[in-house]
Amino acid sequence: MNPRQVEHLDKLVADRRALGDKRKIEIHRGDFNTVIEQVLVPGSRREKEATFCLLDQRTFECKWDTVRKIAEYKKTNTKIEQFYFLAVGWLGRSIAALKDDKKLREWWGRDDIELPRSTSHSVELARLFSHRFMRELGYASAAAWPIYERSDGGRGKVMYYMIHATDHEEAPKLMNRAYKAATLASQPMEHTQACFDGEGFDLGDIAKRYDANE
Repeated sequence: MNPRQVEHLDKLVADRRALGDKRKIEIHRGDFNTVIEQVLVPGSRREKEATFCLLDQRTFECKWDTVRKIAEYKKTNTKIEQFYFLAVGWLGRSIAALKDDKKLREWWGRDDIELPRSTSHSVELARLFSHRFMRELGYASAAAWPIYERSDGGRGKVMYYMIHATDHEEAPKLMNRAYKAATLASQPMEHTQACFDGEGFDLGDIAKRYDANE
């Protein structure tokens, strides 16, 4: 982590303390994939305590093994709710620029790295990640919400998909309302609507190739 970014976080905490904020705020310096072990200490989170994790990574920073650890931390009740940012706006160029496959394999978490490498449509990749959160990690719902270049209600290019993975039955509805309020947009994808209406949808060829590799 950039030392200046750490200093900025320290200042934000100090500002909150100056305003009388007594909530527990901790800053863990280092590679998130490593320091997550300091956060996910057995017994540090109550099983019934609502817990959210925002994974705002820079393209390949968050290893899939880390995502799995978060999903498996709670043993009963609902899993830790995850907000996973999938950077699709420049993903193809970033994959092509990698000097070896190690980083891509750790990020993807599987050996079939040709699947993300060969996927040209961002919506297909977003659907596949949603599929993985439910199938591999056991979440009841995983919807992909597009984050556009423009934040004024306009469209433009999709830069990110935020994968919202949750076990709570009301969470997708709450997320839908929050997304519409923030972007002035309606429900973005077929499977997001399916979360509310109980309708099925076809993942298409990419999921079939994924399933065939299992």
